[in-house]
Amino acid sequence: MNHRIRSIPSHVVLLGLVCFGAAHCGDASAPDGTSSDASGAGGAGGAGGAGGAGGAGGADSDGTGAGGGEGGVGGNSPPAEDCTNGLDDDLDSLVDCEDADCETHACVTAVPAGFTGPYLLFEGAASEDPGCPATFPDSFYAGVGGLVSSPAVCGTCTCEAPTGEACIVSAYVSNASCAELAQGLPACGVPLDVLADQSCNATGAVMGGQSNCGDPINGACNGGSQPCVASISVGAAGASGGACAPSAGSPAELLPPTWQTFARACAAPSSGDGCNNETTCLPEPETPYRDTLCVSQPGDVACPAAYPEKRTFFDTVYVDTRDCSDCACGAPEGGACNPTIAFYSDAGTCTQLVAHIDAQSCKDVPGNPTIHGRESLSASITPGACEPDGGEAIGSVTAQNPVTFCCQ
Repeated sequence: MNHRIRSIPSHVVLLGLVCFGAAHCGDASAPDGTSSDASGAGGAGGAGGAGGAGGAGGADSDGTGAGGGEGGVGGNSPPAEDCTNGLDDDLDSLVDCEDADCETHACVTAVPAGFTGPYLLFEGAASEDPGCPATFPDSFYAGVGGLVSSPAVCGTCTCEAPTGEACIVSAYVSNASCAELAQGLPACGVPLDVLADQSCNATGAVMGGQSNCGDPINGACNGGSQPCVASISVGAAGASGGACAPSAGSPAELLPPTWQTFARACAAPSSGDGCNNETTCLPEPETPYRDTLCVSQPGDVACPAAYPEKRTFFDTVYVDTRDCSDCACGAPEGGACNPTIAFYSDAGTCTQLVAHIDAQSCKDVPGNPTIHGRESLSASITPGACEPDGGEAIGSVTAQNPVTFCCQ
């Protein structure tokens, strides 16, 4: 009769011995009555399981038993799931984000063309910079944002007293008497300006001895039979021309700009699978970082729809054009003079005096004389003043080298 012996799996524990006949059962005494030292060996451990228990010891004739055998060696446990390597590490047929062991990870939208990432982003005070965590250990970027600057502090501009002012007087030689002019009666005449600088003015003249002047008709003197020089009126004098020198002003005081925000972006060394073709598996952000991941591109660029929230940061370089505008002065105003004007009948030498007439007065002159030369007998001018301009804050501070981060 043939007997087939089946092998026993290594994970089955042998709990006893199978006996064939009384001679092989009962106690484990030897035929001579002595006890057997043999003890059962433990079963081998299954894959990832514990080793089998040791066998029971045999009984001695004196009632004492031998020690049991050692237990079997346990099998190897599968490794834990790595959620960012695209493999089924724990052999449960679930990869990365599919696996419940990856509950601290999530599927993140793929990086749009032209951008890099995704990145973990911190925004806050530089003193609170947390660095990069173990889940995103690679520091990708460190920068600043929120540039704040104050305008330049400028001194007050002032103007020195004007120089070069001249006293100008307008005279009027008329065929009417001073009384007739005072009454507002029609009259004809010739204006003559006087530069009251005590020099002899000989520009322009009214020739005497002529009796062909008359009342104006339709605003024009069309001739008549009256003497042409009956009176001379001198108008109000006023200072004109000149200029004021501006003060240098104080140098611009510039307070240094400051940055309100520090930013750090951290990258993961790899991303996992277990998501659809449009996403990738990455660790979820934790405090103090933003609760969503971001992508980045150099420059100031628009953000894609999948990452709509824009954040712009810079390095610490900036261009500072702050300054104070140059001081300047307007034309002098308010200057005054009150000269007495001498009128002469000769030209160029001012020696044949006809009359002395004060400003803002009129004098009748007999004999219908020629009025040619004229000069002021005084050149005293009360100077005016100039309105200052400038000394205003101009320019700005501009951050350089922008980098855009677009966040979900």
